[in-house]
Amino acid sequence: MNRWGDSDDTMRTGQGLRLRLLGSRIRVESESDGFLTALARCFDPAAGRDEGDTAGDDLRLEVLWLARSPGWDVVATPRDGARRSWLVQDAHELCGVINEWAVAAASDDHVFHAGAVASQGRGVLLPGASGSGKSTLTTALLGAGFDLLSDEVAVVGHASRALRPYPRCLSLRHDVLDRLGLAPEPDGDADPSATRMVHPTEIGRRFATGPVPTALIVAPRFVADGPTELRRLSPGQAVLTLMESACSLRHWKVQGLDWVIALVTSVPAYALSFADLDEAVACVQRACSAHGSTRP
Repeated sequence: MNRWGDSDDTMRTGQGLRLRLLGSRIRVESESDGFLTALARCFDPAAGRDEGDTAGDDLRLEVLWLARSPGWDVVATPRDGARRSWLVQDAHELCGVINEWAVAAASDDHVFHAGAVASQGRGVLLPGASGSGKSTLTTALLGAGFDLLSDEVAVVGHASRALRPYPRCLSLRHDVLDRLGLAPEPDGDADPSATRMVHPTEIGRRFATGPVPTALIVAPRFVADGPTELRRLSPGQAVLTLMESACSLRHWKVQGLDWVIALVTSVPAYALSFADLDEAVACVQRACSAHGSTRP
């Protein structure tokens, strides 16, 4: 059932899928085994290892195929709140909805729209907007020996300032897959902007295990045909960069700003402009070495 060789038994229970994301317990139910299998492929199997009991679920999602639409009708029942429903086209789209809900519900950590990788027990935070190239750079860093924490949802502990893994697989466009030497989804959408989920084991790496100290911040920005440049950010510039990528300001408010200021005064931060992936990876490796992080 699992294309990466691990058992899905830890995630699948009958006609349902159990997930634990950012402290929230989420259950997805559907009569379509194919839909549940596709959704399970969006996450690392570790996301489903906390079985618990169904009474403790924070969110229950019921998925039903609607031929007249066509699409999948999703009815959401949070433990605290009113039911709502919406239409999704596929499991990948529902994965995005689940991620958004988990991030919005997070209350114990600081969450950023960012990639994150680890090497030798030290973490690199890669904040950036959609289209900045952070997923592409994250994947290229995995190919250079780093381990995956996340390509989109970076989780940093409030007290520890340590990066924690977020168990969603990499989401890569087909044109990026081609650049990285990865095959597109068999019989999938030929649109180069279409995406598929990639488990890090497909490129010989793994999800990092356990929290790692945040040792470096690198904000990537892909610039077609431009030079590769790594530039040190002042604390003020680093604060603005992280605040633009922060997903949990609504919860932390002023305390969140104070926390970001404390983080950037203790962790070196850079801006990285790149067009060439190999050069970008080399820049990150040099920055890691310069600040005491062992190069893979």
